[in-house]
Order: sequence, then structure tokens, then C-alpha cells
Amino acid sequence: MSKLKFVIIVLITLVFYTSVANSLTLYQIKDIASSPKGGDVLLKWVPGGFWSPPYVDENGVTRQECTWPGIMVTRDDGTTLWIEPNFWNIVDGVGENYFRFINSTDEFAFYVKLENVTTQWGGVGWATPGVVIVGRAPPQFATLPVAGGYSWFSLPMSVNKFIRDYEELYIKVSYELVRAENTLVRYGLLLWFENPAGSPLAEVYIAFHDDFGGWAGDKTIVKTIFVPLIVDGQLLIGQFEVQRALSGGGWAAMVFLLKNADLVNNTVILNVKPFVEVVFEQMTTYFQVPASDLVWSNIVVASYSGSNGTSFEFGWILHDARLIQPELSPKIIAVTITESVTTTRTVTNLIYETETITETKTKTQSLVTTTTVATTEYQTDYTMTGVVGIVLLVIGFIVGWFMTRKKT
Repeated sequence: MSKLKFVIIVLITLVFYTSVANSLTLYQIKDIASSPKGGDVLLKWVPGGFWSPPYVDENGVTRQECTWPGIMVTRDDGTTLWIEPNFWNIVDGVGENYFRFINSTDEFAFYVKLENVTTQWGGVGWATPGVVIVGRAPPQFATLPVAGGYSWFSLPMSVNKFIRDYEELYIKVSYELVRAENTLVRYGLLLWFENPAGSPLAEVYIAFHDDFGGWAGDKTIVKTIFVPLIVDGQLLIGQFEVQRALSGGGWAAMVFLLKNADLVNNTVILNVKPFVEVVFEQMTTYFQVPASDLVWSNIVVASYSGSNGTSFEFGWILHDARLIQPELSPKIIAVTITESVTTTRTVTNLIYETETITETKTKTQSLVTTTTVATTEYQTDYTMTGVVGIVLLVIGFIVGWFMTRKKT
């Protein structure tokens, strides 16, 4: 092999490994989820329709093994989160499942592999394992504690009050999702809404990734909305298809399906208020719910999941999930609209400053493509810096080899 070919292969290999270095496999997620240490929590779903309380084993791990496991955990900053596998449609199955809270890092790891699955209601949706950031599920399902611990925001809350009193509500979610080929997963945010008596009125998903194509069943596509997202430090104008349906449980269902990105290994920051405003509009106009009767129950980082067959396997790591306090929230400070170009400048008090130009095809605000033209990061990724240094060194070697080789 010539020196030149060898150097090119090394260069390509380095670039390849740079792109996959942060990707986990299902095997790795399973290993993380199933290996708790002292101070951790480990939940396991067990068929049979029974509940048993958590206990602490000889290694200091809090465990719960039953059909409806769920537990409140507290992070170092004092915020609380409710975690649960929530295999609501599964009666039985053969395999394994783990839901771990990693106490040392405040992260969450979930993994499931079940075969020969039998369900209670049929269909392709079987389970919604998730982490409740704030609030609790409608009491009609179960009487559960309220998660959150934020001094400036809590749920349940009247939707009227939220829209009136809050200009914005930003949420940060950082995660990695991996699934097997036969598995369907929708990953994103789940919002429940209820009436003053605690009965569910609406089940709403903001989908960052969705193998179901939105609501699994009959639905109406209402419209498309455009919501700014910050994805891995860069501005993306999210194009969300608004889907409306009626759940088999008798309450309203909505999915905001992200159409111009597929986010499976990302850090996403978004303002949830535009979505709640659309829910309020649909619930009060189409579903005829009195405005005063609509109560916002909770916010969950959820993975709606299932299969077209009788088995499924997937896992995820949730690195962080939280509300961002108002003084640290991203701010859109200037928007200029012309006939064909929309220029948006976004400044955030977190760790980045982003400037984005978004093109439009018509005179309307139908945003089609997003091109980042300048991004400044205020954190150094030393792993990436080292890799880039090696790549530059190899490029320098190539240039030097060309300059010093003998002419033929």
C-alpha cells in the first residue's frame, strides 16, 4: 500500500470515528440500565397485575419489582422527578426490562426487550416509559405525588392562568435513543390535561422522533406550526404538523409531529407555550371544553412505544431534563421579514449565541430550510479538539509529503 493511500485511509477513519464516538448501542444501554450502584434506583416491570413497595437491597440500591413500579427521585439541585416504566397495555411477555436512576450523575437509563407480548387492548402502542419533570398524571389513572420542586413554576395549573401569566416556558431535554428494527418509538414530551375533577381531557405529544407517523389510528391533520428550537446549540425552526384525534380512552389526543428533523441523540431546548396555546385552541373550539375547565396536569419526557409484531426492544439514556428558569431562557431579540428571506437572531444566556438565516418560498411564513451562518460556543470540547488536532496533523503530513516528493 502506498504512503498516500495509507494516509487517506487513516484520515477517513479518524473522521468516521469522530462522527460515531458519542453513539451508544443497545447492548451498552442495557449494560448501563441493568448495573445499579449504591444510592441508585432500579425499577422492573413484572407481569401479573400487582403492586409492591420499593425496598433497599444489601448494596444500597432502591429496587421495585411489580406491574406498576414508580418512584420519586431527587436531584442534587433539589428538583424532583417521578419515573415509571408504565407498560400500560402489556399483559405478559418474555424478556427483561430495567429503569435506572443514576444517583451520581442524576441521569436515567431505560432498556426493554420483550418477546411473545400479549396486550390488554391490542394495537401497536404498548408502553410509555418516562420521566415526569413537573406535575403528575390525572388522578383518574392513579393517585401519584407531584414532581417538580421549582420555586417559580408548578403543575397542575389552569391553562387560562398559564397563558395569561407566563410569556414563555423553556424546557431542556438531552438524550440518546436506540431501538431495534422491529420496534416503534415516539420520543419527546408528553403533556396531560384534565378537568377540575381530575379526569383526563387530553393526551398531547411533542414528538422529536416518531416511528408511528404521529397518532396511531384515525386522525385529522389540522395545520402546521413553526416553533424555534435550539438543537445542540444551533437554531432550528421546527416544522410541526398538528394532528388531532380521539383516544380509545375517550379523551382528546394530539400529536405535534416534527417534520423537518429526526432527533434521536440530541440536546433540545424549546418553548412549550406555543404548543399549549394550540392545545387550548383545539380543546375549546373543536372539543368544546369550557376554557375555565382545562387544567394542565404534567410534563413528561416520554417514549411512547410498541410494535407491529409481538416483540420490541429499545433503550435510552436521559442525560438531563428540566425547566429553564426565566432569566436563563433563550431570547429571540430581532426578527426581520421580507418577501423571500426571514432573518432571525437568537441570543441565549446559557452557553451559546446563534445567528440563523431562514429562507421562505412564498410571502407567507412557511419556513422551509434553515442554514446556520454563525455559531459561537462558550465551552471547549477537549475530546473533539484532540481529534481535530490529529486530523490537522495528518493533513499537514499529506501536504508535506507532496511538497518533498521527487519529481518523476
